[in-house]
Amino acid sequence: MTNLTQCPAQIVIDDLTERRLTHKQGAQLMQAPQSLEQAFSWQQAVAAQLASQGKPIIGWKSALPNEGRWGLAPMYQQYSGVTCPLPGNQATATVEPEFAWRLTRDLLPQGQPLGTETLRQAMQCHLAIEIIFDRFSQGENVDYYSRLADGLLNQGVWLGPAITDAPVRIPLLWKSENLQHSAVGVHPAGDAFAPVEWLVAFLHQRNIGLYTGQIIITGSLNGLWRLPVNQPVTIEYAELAIVEIEFASALNAA
Repeated sequence: MTNLTQCPAQIVIDDLTERRLTHKQGAQLMQAPQSLEQAFSWQQAVAAQLASQGKPIIGWKSALPNEGRWGLAPMYQQYSGVTCPLPGNQATATVEPEFAWRLTRDLLPQGQPLGTETLRQAMQCHLAIEIIFDRFSQGENVDYYSRLADGLLNQGVWLGPAITDAPVRIPLLWKSENLQHSAVGVHPAGDAFAPVEWLVAFLHQRNIGLYTGQIIITGSLNGLWRLPVNQPVTIEYAELAIVEIEFASALNAA
C-alpha cells in the first residue's frame, strides 16, 4: 500500500513500478514530470526499485534526439525462445522489427568519449523484435515526459540470431496461417548504429555504465506490426534469417 505521507514524486515512481510489475494500465500520472531531466530521473528511480525486486536493466531502447525529445528507456525483459509471452490478455501482438546490439564487454564511463570503432568492437549485431505495451489507459492523450518516465512503451525484447552488421535497407516478410505482410525495412535514423553512439555518450555523461550481455535496440525498421497471437508466425529478414515465433497471450488460456 502506498504511504500517503510520501512526496508526490515518490508516489508516482511507486505507481510506475507497480504498473511494470503487474502489466496493468492506469490513468495519467497524478503528477507529471516537468522536464526531460526530471522524467529521466524518475525513469532511473523506477529502475532502482525494479532492480531491488530482481528485475535489473537488461538493455536499452535508444533513438536519436528529435524535436527536444530524448529517445531512451531501460529494458527489463529479454526473450529468445520460439515462444514469446505477452503481458496480459491481448488479441494481437504489438511489436516492432529491429536490429539489436549485444555488448560483449563492459563499457564504463571514462574521461573521454569512446570512438565508433571501439564501440563496434564491443558489440555483436542481432535481429530483434521489440514488444510494445502501453501502461497508460488514455493512449495518445498522455504527455511525453510521463511516457519517458514510464519507459516509452517498451515491455521487452525478443533477441534473434546474430548477424554481421545492420544493412541500410532490408526486405521484410511476416506470415501466419491466414495473414501476410511484406515491406522494405529502412532504419529511421538512416544509420542503425548512430543511436547506440548517442546512448553510450548520454549515459556516460551521467556516470551510467553498460555491461556485458546488455542489448541496445535503436528503432523500428517498419513501424508497428500487429501480429496474431497463440499461433506460429514466420518472419523473414531477407537472406539474413528466417525465424519461427509464437506470441503467447493469456487470452486463450484455460
